[in-house]
Amino acid sequence: MRANDWTLAVDTYNIGKLFHSNWDLAVLALLRDGPCRPRDLARMAAEWPFRDRWNGTKATLNPSRITEALRVLTEEGLVDKTTLSEGWDRSVEYGLTDAGAELLPVLESMQAWLRRHAALFENADGSPRHRRAGKTPSKGRRRASA
Repeated sequence: MRANDWTLAVDTYNIGKLFHSNWDLAVLALLRDGPCRPRDLARMAAEWPFRDRWNGTKATLNPSRITEALRVLTEEGLVDKTTLSEGWDRSVEYGLTDAGAELLPVLESMQAWLRRHAALFENADGSPRHRRAGKTPSKGRRRASA
């Protein structure tokens, strides 16, 4: 194994750890057109529901998930928080930092790859062919009774 192979693997692992959930990248993509308030992001998510590619179900980006993703992305330095007003009617908006904006072409590249290779993930009838399709997450191993 070459050293470059190992560093690519390690760096890829660390990139994966940077994002705590699938929603972090989705919120990052929603901020591409400029700064938004959390309620504006929630409206966008409500207007265009997310479809889970693997099992066809509707995935919901609710306000608490948006808030959590914004918190994580702000801590990681990919999103910037700006306070617009103080007091009882405090409002904030979030926008991409330079580092966050640099990630957009990477996301677009990944989207293009996914669309080019959609046949890898679908059966002839369009149903999902992914190994996780139709499976429910396991709740852990059951212990054999003694």
